Amino acid sequence: MENKNDLNQNQSAEVEEQGSTMTSEQLAENGFALPKRNLMLIAVGFVIIIAGLACMIGSPTGVAFDPSIFSFRRITLGPVVTVFGFFFEIFAILWMPKNKNAE
Repeated sequence: MENKNDLNQNQSAEVEEQGSTMTSEQLAENGFALPKRNLMLIAVGFVIIIAGLACMIGSPTGVAFDPSIFSFRRITLGPVVTVFGFFFEIFAILWMPKNKNAE
């Protein structure tokens, strides 16, 4: 039991050295380094990225030339949605609520 207390104290010291605002007890209590809302926003961003990549899917046959590879959906919409998804992921990771009761 003494080793476990030493380990918790060491983790608290490491978290304080890194300048984090969360203590190791809070991390252990939540189980994750990010709040639930941030994790949900990350999941939404992942879905946006997948939707953008799905817009860029080419023709099912690679043998014949298909002029639809130059469509607006594949050339413009897909890359824009994908890049927006990556920016949304950055926002989801960095976003912090202004007050503690917002979660």
